[in-house]
Amino acid sequence: MKIAISCDHVIERNQALAIVEMVGSIYEDAEIFTIVHKPGSVLGPIEQRKIRSTYLSHKVTDKDHFYRCGFLVPSAAKNLHIPCNFDLVVNISSGLSQGIQTCEGTKVLTYFLPFESDERKKKKWWERLFSTYLKEWSRKTLNKSDLIWVPDNSTKEWVEEVVSESIEVKVVYPFFNIEDFPLIPSSHWKHDFFAVEAQGMDCKLAEEVFDLAADLGVKAVFVGEDEHLSPLKKLKGEKSFFGSRCTGELAPFLAASRGFISFKEKGFPDLALKALSVGRPIIVRDTMVHKEYFEGQGVSFLPHLAKDKIREAFTNVGKTHKDLDAKKVRAQVMKFSPQKFKGQLLRTIKEF
Repeated sequence: MKIAISCDHVIERNQALAIVEMVGSIYEDAEIFTIVHKPGSVLGPIEQRKIRSTYLSHKVTDKDHFYRCGFLVPSAAKNLHIPCNFDLVVNISSGLSQGIQTCEGTKVLTYFLPFESDERKKKKWWERLFSTYLKEWSRKTLNKSDLIWVPDNSTKEWVEEVVSESIEVKVVYPFFNIEDFPLIPSSHWKHDFFAVEAQGMDCKLAEEVFDLAADLGVKAVFVGEDEHLSPLKKLKGEKSFFGSRCTGELAPFLAASRGFISFKEKGFPDLALKALSVGRPIIVRDTMVHKEYFEGQGVSFLPHLAKDKIREAFTNVGKTHKDLDAKKVRAQVMKFSPQKFKGQLLRTIKEF
């Protein structure tokens, strides 16, 4: 069986590209078709295979620029054709790559992740103007799939409303490399700081969290992409910002924390899962997706962003974090293992 892989972009590493790499590791001869590719922007095996893209690759400078040019995607995708000698396309989409053209006899398995563009706070006026058009185009082109996988039941409900009843929609959980985040006990760690995910918050909220933690005698250290918090970084100092790090640095950082807190409401909560994997408690927003992903020891749900609720969550974790059974905390993440995802993928492709 000759297989192609398609995705929205190859610009910046994200959950979609982790899945692209997974599929590529199984099918080494698979070619990648994408709307925008910036050579050298993503290190690893992806760049070692043949990648075909649209004219937007010569126009777009980075991911933010890509979404600012979103109104051009439908025409660009229409002019990128996956040849008819491919039997199956495994499409990893955050809303756009299902518009890449395929032949009538080619089967399409789409893994539809939540719209990545929805996470962007600052949008240009023309993005808001074309957003309805782009979402409608996305819905229409999603109907070209023969089978659609989604990461959670909330996404499943939305997809089932916009595609034909004849298309099966199935929940298949994303994954992360659990083996890279083992239990790391150490008598040297003081657990005197909270790891705070930088994404999902603005400078005002971040400063409130920083000060609340300080009032309780602990530090708040922000982790992940934090460019949008640059003003606060200048105010509080670089030491309070861990940034985006490799696995070898991130795993012990999370293991040394008192706990992890995230204010994100959408997207795959990979940092929260990695914190559980190393045995640390987490605080996440009270959403349908998080209720599906998280349950059991070490999980606290934050109903809203009032200061007293955040303070209460910090205090509760402070009182209980030493008494948690780290093995039981870690056990919750096993359903997000790469091996489980790979097995489901192989069985499904065999059925095709």
